[in-house]
Amino acid sequence: MRFSWRKVISLFLSLFMALSLCVFIVPEKVQAADKITSTVNIATANKNQTGPGYDWQNRYDILTLNGLNIDTEDPYGLRLPKNCTVVLEGNNYIKASKYGVSCAGTVIFKGNGTLTIEAGEIGFYLISQDNTQKIRLIDGKYNVTAGKYGVYSDASDFSFVGSSMTINITSEDGSAINGRCVNLLGGTFKANAPVETSHSLVIEGLNIDVSAS
Repeated sequence: MRFSWRKVISLFLSLFMALSLCVFIVPEKVQAADKITSTVNIATANKNQTGPGYDWQNRYDILTLNGLNIDTEDPYGLRLPKNCTVVLEGNNYIKASKYGVSCAGTVIFKGNGTLTIEAGEIGFYLISQDNTQKIRLIDGKYNVTAGKYGVYSDASDFSFVGSSMTINITSEDGSAINGRCVNLLGGTFKANAPVETSHSLVIEGLNIDVSAS
C-alpha cells in the first residue's frame, strides 16, 4: 500500500473542524448554566454584588441588568432597596412564585433593554408605606404576566414613561395596576385588566389599550 500525504492532510483537517465545532458549542452550555434559581436580594446589600446577568455598584446605588435570567420557586424574584437606579440592558427575565420585583422605596428604572416578569401574584410589588416614595419606569420595555396584579402599591407613587408596557393578568378579578397615585405619561400601554387607583390617575401622551369590563 502506497503512503499518501494527501490522506493524512485530509484526516488532519477533518479532526481540526470537529474540534472547532466543539469550541463553538461550549458557550451555549455556559449560558444555560447562568440561570438563577433563588431570590436575588439587593435590598440588604452593603457592598458590591455581582452575578450572572446583574451588577450592583453599592457606592452609587446602581443595579445593571444585562441578560438576567431568574427562574425560582422562592416568593421573591428580585428585591430592591430604596433610593436606587436599575439600568436595563439586553433582555432580562424574572420568574417567581409570588412577587417578581419588590421595591422598598424610591426606584428609577431606565435603559433601552427589556424586562419580562412572570409572577404568581404581583409583578411589581411596591412595599413601602411611605407616600413620598416614587417608582419611575422612565425607559425600556416591560412585559408582565401575574396572577393578581401587574403593579401593586398601597402608598408609593407609580409612573410609567417608558417605551412600552404590556400586562397580562390571569385572575378574573385582578388589576393591571392597583395603586394610590398612578401616572401613565408616554409610550404604549396594553393590558387585559383595569387600572385602579385610590387617590389619582394621570394619563397623558399615552397610546393605551385596556381590555376590561
